[in-house]
Amino acid sequence: MLQSALVVCLLLAVCSCEQFSITGGRFTDVDERIVEGETVNITQYPWTVSLQFLTNHRCGGSIISPKWVLTAANVVYGTAYFYFTVRAGSSTRESGGYVYDAVSMILHEDFNTFTIDKDIGVFEIAGSFTYDDTVQPIALADYEPEVDVTAYITGWGVLTSSVALDYAEELQAHSAVIMERNACNATYECEIYGEGCVTENMICTTEKPWCTGDGGGPLVVNNIQYGIASWGYTCGPGYPGVYANVAALRSWVNQTTGV
Repeated sequence: MLQSALVVCLLLAVCSCEQFSITGGRFTDVDERIVEGETVNITQYPWTVSLQFLTNHRCGGSIISPKWVLTAANVVYGTAYFYFTVRAGSSTRESGGYVYDAVSMILHEDFNTFTIDKDIGVFEIAGSFTYDDTVQPIALADYEPEVDVTAYITGWGVLTSSVALDYAEELQAHSAVIMERNACNATYECEIYGEGCVTENMICTTEKPWCTGDGGGPLVVNNIQYGIASWGYTCGPGYPGVYANVAALRSWVNQTTGV
């Protein structure tokens, strides 16, 4: 059943940045599809950062203040903050820009590893970001984006799903069209605890243009962050991409960081 398979998929995804698809009822690597994007300069998306685990790129995040970075809880769950650094101000994945040590990591206290609900977390850095044309904070949404609006997701995730760790060397931007929540739920045909998989704390796009290594990255419309890359089947066309709903979780961010 798709419902039971989705539950397993979410459990597998929660401890890594890997994405999964289902073929014939068994898990396989994501299908052989090029994840199309555009190489961009960090000055175009200066809030985008690489969260680096033991100096290697792991997942995405966004600058929200001089000391705080926003990301998804599922991509860092089960790790410790002192293994992480934050690379900001560079278009290149693992060189250039500015590197900051993490001094704390806080995940939403109600983050659910079974449903991936309330999939949000923050890192605090040592010192503070110095703003310039490569390093800028992103404004956070207070309301959900309108359906059919085009948003953009940025990151250094894999360019082809046939090579699991073929991360992009340079920053990529991908377009994504906002999808109505009920339609997103209908696509996944899933119920958990008597409710759909896609909760009020999530928003969707019609496709999932991001892949391994892009989790935690910002979904942005007109320089406002509406989502955080969270979960979904495959990479590219086929199934919707699901994101933590920044507007629904905005009060938690404020209470936790003061932002």
